[in-house]
Amino acid sequence: MYQSYCREVEFQPLGISSLFEILEACAASKRTSLHGLDNIAAEGSEGYDNLINLVEDLHSMNVINSEESKELTNSITSSKLYMKTDYKLHVQEENQCATHCRTWLLSDPKNLAFQSICNHHHLFKCEKCQLFTDMCDKIRQVNNSSTTSEELKEEFNKDLDDSIIKIENWGAHIVRTINQDSWRLERLGSLLQGQGIIIMDWAMKFLPQRFREKQTD
Repeated sequence: MYQSYCREVEFQPLGISSLFEILEACAASKRTSLHGLDNIAAEGSEGYDNLINLVEDLHSMNVINSEESKELTNSITSSKLYMKTDYKLHVQEENQCATHCRTWLLSDPKNLAFQSICNHHHLFKCEKCQLFTDMCDKIRQVNNSSTTSEELKEEFNKDLDDSIIKIENWGAHIVRTINQDSWRLERLGSLLQGQGIIIMDWAMKFLPQRFREKQTD
């Protein structure tokens, strides 16, 4: 096709061997589409982006200096990367770290019918999970101690709370997904000859429109 096009436009292409050498050196890469992300993951990522915007607002109002702004931004980026990658690897059915214990995380604190008792004590804290809590507390503390108006402080804290909720919902979604996959693998492993599992899920078709698109879009 390329050579046919070159003949049509009267262009002298490189030799066949040279073209193959170029293709071998510059192999084609496969790009993965990120469109059609589920709402919870997309909103969780948006929550982290909003935190960065809030830090930039504090910096633009001279509430924090450039070094503090950079430190908070790096913490937010590190927390987001952990949530996207390693967090799912640390979550287990039982773990002495509360934020990694699936039994504790999936228990309803108000409804006894939806609670499970852990056979261990939660004696440890995850440094990465604690980083998220500490940086949010610091952002709130800096805002509350600033000299801006009470109205701006209230609006800022509202945006901060909304971002925290989105991120926490993302983490809960990851835990539920891990729990469902664990159940599915357990049931598949216990199937007898002639048995099967029917998984019914809603189908989704989408056309790529934006880099990060929610299902509702």
